[in-house]
Amino acid sequence: MDDLSSRSDDPDKRMFFIPNRRPRSSPPDVRDNLRAFVASHDFRDLTAANYREWKNARFSVDTIRRTFGSWGNGLKEVGAAPPKKSIRVMSDHVLLAIFRDIWVYTYKRHEKSPSVIHVKEYAKAHPERSVSVTTLTRRFGPYKKFVEEFARYATGEIDYAALVKNCRPPKKVRQHVPLKVRFEILERDKRCITCGTAAELEIDHIIPVAKGGTSCKSNLCVRCRACNHGKGVR
Repeated sequence: MDDLSSRSDDPDKRMFFIPNRRPRSSPPDVRDNLRAFVASHDFRDLTAANYREWKNARFSVDTIRRTFGSWGNGLKEVGAAPPKKSIRVMSDHVLLAIFRDIWVYTYKRHEKSPSVIHVKEYAKAHPERSVSVTTLTRRFGPYKKFVEEFARYATGEIDYAALVKNCRPPKKVRQHVPLKVRFEILERDKRCITCGTAAELEIDHIIPVAKGGTSCKSNLCVRCRACNHGKGVR
């Protein structure tokens, strides 16, 4: 068998050159750079996207994620909790008022009804007062049909009741039950109120959240896992 390395017709050997790997980033260096990023930004701006655009960024976001496990873990490592998205439950009136603004904004610039792209364009221009297409379709159904119905509503062909008659109610945001309250309910009831066992106890809502129940103490009780998971939403 020929020795490939000695053949005179071999291509330029430089094409087979494998450069040395970049030295691995040390966690202290990554941590120091991330700490400097946190110190120079507002809490609400501590996002991976903003780090990529930061002029003093020394590492890639992927490097930070590999070092700490995730972007959020990296922020926790330098003493900054990851920014949380606020949960907004908007009424039909508010959603429709915002969509009217989106329509006016789009028509002034493009002289047409708002498409999915225009909704996103409006959100970038007005982040403090915007909705996503996903939110609109979850509430009012298919986007194209909703746009047609909204146009009929805006021109007076149908009234508000007709516009929202088939819309889905907004999801109720489940209220977090603080650990202190959980302990108080366990201390109060001590056992499952259904079967009386003291094993595998859980905190349960008497009136389910899905039916409008709240997380106040009077609507909380203790049930065992079997009774809690077996009752469902009645």
